[in-house]
Amino acid sequence: MGDSCGLIVSNNTCPEHTMLPFATQLNVLELTPTTAGLVPLRLDQVAITTRGIMSVNPVTRQSAIGELAQDVLAIQSSPGVLLRVPQYLFVCAPSQLLQKGLPLNVQGVVGFGHSTISLPNQLVSNFALQPIFAMCLTSSPSKNGIIFFGAGPYNLLPGRDFSRQLVYTPLIVSPAGEYYIQVSSIRINSYPVPINPSLLQINYRSGSGGTMISTTNPFTVLEHSIFVALSQSFAHELLKSG
Repeated sequence: MGDSCGLIVSNNTCPEHTMLPFATQLNVLELTPTTAGLVPLRLDQVAITTRGIMSVNPVTRQSAIGELAQDVLAIQSSPGVLLRVPQYLFVCAPSQLLQKGLPLNVQGVVGFGHSTISLPNQLVSNFALQPIFAMCLTSSPSKNGIIFFGAGPYNLLPGRDFSRQLVYTPLIVSPAGEYYIQVSSIRINSYPVPINPSLLQINYRSGSGGTMISTTNPFTVLEHSIFVALSQSFAHELLKSG
């Protein structure tokens, strides 16, 4: 299961994986956000000084301490070469943490958030990719989605690069490593919904406000006053249309 706000990769089946020692030095390519939403690259050596790392179930919101582990990751590339990450880092979470709320047969949660050992950052570090990923979410629980890392090509069908057809919106990285987009207004039938514009701005100190992208909520969650204004405006426009 993928979590766009998750900071780590959690797995509940870890008996044969290598647990890292108490203090570990890691060379990683860290993505550093700026106020403009840009992410320049910087090669850092990160010291992980504890094996205990907090894991979170994004559905139930429960959390528990897990151990940092290492394995080899094989991942398909476009146009089809199988690539290997020899020192792939993840957290071995307690099995009871990931037993509730996740889809059937799902064994873990992949974090796509902005952190040193999230999946996108590990792939960027290993393969010198551009810090970009594209996620196509399925509309049916019986079908799989697809994720691309890097700037393209995104070949869903032979000979068709879908990266050229996408419309791009800059992402804003919150202090907690979550992804936001800048929404300036909400309109219905071209008429603006009367809301407090400050609620659409993210507070970089507290992490409140703004418009967060989530792959674990199945519906849109609105602040109460925005929900009331949106509902009233929608009902008003519906009456006008007959």
